[in-house]
This record gives sequence, structure tokens and C-alpha cells, in this order.
Amino acid sequence: MNQEKQREAYEKMLKKCPDILTPMKANRWLRQGHLQHVQTQTTKIIPKLWLIDFYCSYGYTIVKMSDKHIKLMKKLFKQNQ
Repeated sequence: MNQEKQREAYEKMLKKCPDILTPMKANRWLRQGHLQHVQTQTTKIIPKLWLIDFYCSYGYTIVKMSDKHIKLMKKLFKQNQ
């Protein structure tokens, strides 16, 4: 799957998500500077487009993927076959 089709698939999957997200398990990626975010007084926020950018770049090449990420990737590949 090329990067453009991958981006379209992520956009389709995340369509119902709010445009601004708060981190849950992404703290490691945030600390390491791989995932862009905006720091407010009380939390970090991540625009959905930045999350898609992340998944289409570094997120795609993660060596040890979480179970959630593996399921997400399988779902993407299944939809685009």
C-alpha cells in the first residue's frame, strides 16, 4: 500500500473521531518527539491530521507494534485489497 492510499484509509477510519485528540498510550511517542502535539495548561492535544501524518511516517515503520496497532493495520490492508 502506498503512502497516499494509506493516508486515505486512516482518514476514512478516523472520520468519526474528533479533530482534536488527547493522548492515551502515545506518551512514549510524544516524549521521544515522534508525534507532534500542543501542550495546554492541563494536557497535551493532538490534531487528527498530525496523528495521520505520524501513522503514515514513523508509525508505519514501528518494529514492535502494539496489539491495537497490529489490528488497525490488518483492518487497513483488508479494506484496501
